Amino acid sequence: MIALDCIDKEVSTSLTKVFKSKLYINILSDLKRSLYQHKSIHLLGVGSLGRLAIAIEASYKKFWLNLINVIPDRMDEFVANHHVLSSLSIGGDLTLVNTQIDFKDLYMIANRQVEKTVSDGDICLVLAGDGTSRAINQAAISASKIGATVYYLYDATKEDLANIDIAKGIITNKAIIKICLASDRKVDCYNLKEQILVYALLEEANTEWLKENLVDKEYQVIKDKNYLALSASDYVKAIGNIAKALNKDKTIANLNKLAKLQDENIIYMSHNYLVDMINILVDKQLKQGLQPFKKRFDKDENQPFDLVLDPLYPTLVSYQHIFRRSIKGLDESKNTYKLLGLNNPKISSFHSSELSEYLIGSEMGEANFNYKLAFIDVNEEYEVGELTYFDKQNKKFRDSVIVRIGNLSRVKLGNNELAIPAKIPASCLNFYAHLLLKLLFI
Repeated sequence: MIALDCIDKEVSTSLTKVFKSKLYINILSDLKRSLYQHKSIHLLGVGSLGRLAIAIEASYKKFWLNLINVIPDRMDEFVANHHVLSSLSIGGDLTLVNTQIDFKDLYMIANRQVEKTVSDGDICLVLAGDGTSRAINQAAISASKIGATVYYLYDATKEDLANIDIAKGIITNKAIIKICLASDRKVDCYNLKEQILVYALLEEANTEWLKENLVDKEYQVIKDKNYLALSASDYVKAIGNIAKALNKDKTIANLNKLAKLQDENIIYMSHNYLVDMINILVDKQLKQGLQPFKKRFDKDENQPFDLVLDPLYPTLVSYQHIFRRSIKGLDESKNTYKLLGLNNPKISSFHSSELSEYLIGSEMGEANFNYKLAFIDVNEEYEVGELTYFDKQNKKFRDSVIVRIGNLSRVKLGNNELAIPAKIPASCLNFYAHLLLKLLFI
């Protein structure tokens, strides 16, 4: 668990200024325009911010596709909106699970990806972090030259950014719209500012589109299901509200148990929050210098690190549920990499087809019974098949536990439960649930 009070003050101070600015209104207007004109919105990031971009895209696409089941007559419009947003993780989608190469300084890779993906009139939300990634900075400049509207989100002071040599091209490029998320204090916020701001923008853009395009009865159905945005003040208060909910004696005791659980070798089980758990484990294992996932043909079944699985589908199908689009990779020939001056032998193996070699599906379970199995459920949104899988498999593992988080009823799902209750509001991209998971597992 992190020091929530400290981060809450930092995040609130920074984001309040952004939410009240004309710039926020302008970005929101641009995003909504993209929904009407079907221009692409690209989320650019590298490393942890690249994985965050993939997770946000997954939430966005899932929302629009789920709406088809609610209002089937709007299918064509919802599918079109689903296609508007796309993540562009430097290094390709494989970087979600394979972190062997640091793409931070490989600006030629970033250039190539932008040139093949971004078009004139598109919008690029660049998750730039502290501004020290040559690849991300070059991607932003390249997108700007193509004619995209580029919003550069960075968590550093303007003075710090000006002193970074590889950010000079960002500073001098007047076409790139720079959004400072820093305050005077320097607190590690684990990309929470970027996560909250982008979620808020997308949720508000989605809500305004729905309000303007649905008839009253259709919109009321969406409203009754809480598929709308929160207010700007609610987004700012998010971490503070969660901190208060977690600051109860019984909850604190269970938080300590959750911390101890994370010290064990765990297979985390989740379908709806699979990509969140992947990101959490990758960040954790990177700090320890370990590779958090295994390839299908890896015979070492007793690897001392955590894993995550989707109980509903085998690996190949599970990845499709994460991306909900064609998988993107560095699908270039070896000659192309040589021409780009990229002779690292590992890079040429970053083909999109290799993603399925890293097991995250239901077929992984039986080979790893020496682990502890942890079923992760948020807001009791689990699928029936998840509970069925858990009940069938848990006795085969060394031990098992159901971790229940968020809005909970008193009905138990199993004998061994770890409950972390916190009343969190629903919204169209389920922002609070993703935020709560990140805060509990950082």
